[in-house]
Amino acid sequence: MALLNRIFLSFIPTAHRLKALRETPETPWWPEWLAMGVFLLLTTWLWPVAGIVEAALRLTPAAALGELRYFAIDVIIRDLLPLGFFLGIWFVVGRGFNVHQKFRLAFMTWLPAILVRAIMQGIPLLSPRVAYLPMPVLDLPQLVALAEALVNLSLLLMFLRVPAPGALRLHGFAGPVFAGVQFLLAAVLFWYPLAMAVPRFVMAPDFTTPALDGGTCSLSAHRGKPVLVEFWSLGCPHCRHMIPELDKLARRMGDELVILSVHVSGGAGAAPQLREHFPEPHHPVCLDDGTASKAYKALKKPHRPMGVPHMVLIDRNGIIRRSLSGRRDASLLESEIRASGILR
Repeated sequence: MALLNRIFLSFIPTAHRLKALRETPETPWWPEWLAMGVFLLLTTWLWPVAGIVEAALRLTPAAALGELRYFAIDVIIRDLLPLGFFLGIWFVVGRGFNVHQKFRLAFMTWLPAILVRAIMQGIPLLSPRVAYLPMPVLDLPQLVALAEALVNLSLLLMFLRVPAPGALRLHGFAGPVFAGVQFLLAAVLFWYPLAMAVPRFVMAPDFTTPALDGGTCSLSAHRGKPVLVEFWSLGCPHCRHMIPELDKLARRMGDELVILSVHVSGGAGAAPQLREHFPEPHHPVCLDDGTASKAYKALKKPHRPMGVPHMVLIDRNGIIRRSLSGRRDASLLESEIRASGILR
């Protein structure tokens, strides 16, 4: 109960949290850091951990090891380095605080930031049409988290120089209620989409269709290469917008990625109209008579196309790693492809 109330205090007026920190100098820091790790495991880390377990059970030990390596690098960059940075700051500027208090100050700096990040990361899982602007190094949720942590650090440093506030009446159930809300948040934003997506690693159904250039489109012909399969229709305005964007993407990533644009209506009869929009295509355009789209509509969410445009990212082993719905430009698509892990 006391631990939950300490965590709850990290999200309300900072001066009261500092007062509580000063009044309990010998309170160990590790329960709060453990609680932060549990929160991360239930939210931000949930999907990659599920991927590691599923890769071990359904794929190969090598695939599980690859997932684990990628996850470890992600944890180091996203959480351990920021925590180490803020902990170092508190060891420098936290005169008058003992080691326990400095670790707890680092916790107070980073915990509200990862809550904001978890909410931002969970929204696209619940609604796949939501997409954030591409960033050159770190994604938008992480940048927002770092900005939030810097604000928290500034507030803590400011409140160190003001008189201690009056007593704060805190009901004993405040902490448990707050923890319960976080569990509910995790269930909605992370657990529910993951439950709907299990199994995550689904083999992409193969298909063979005529191609706009007169040949054939076959997914199995590209086994061993990462593939983006786009389901689209000429009658969809957003799909037409993506024609030049996919062309840009093909020119940027043609050496790393195969792009298959599957036109879902008209079959080979749509070729004359499509040629007007693809005078010199940089990627194959497939003329589906319903065979390919029917095979993918048999999949579970989120991989099942619920409309167009719908994109499926497939790794070198033919496994669907991520599905994207809605209009994207070339830069956003490239950032999402690189984040999906299919290029590894």
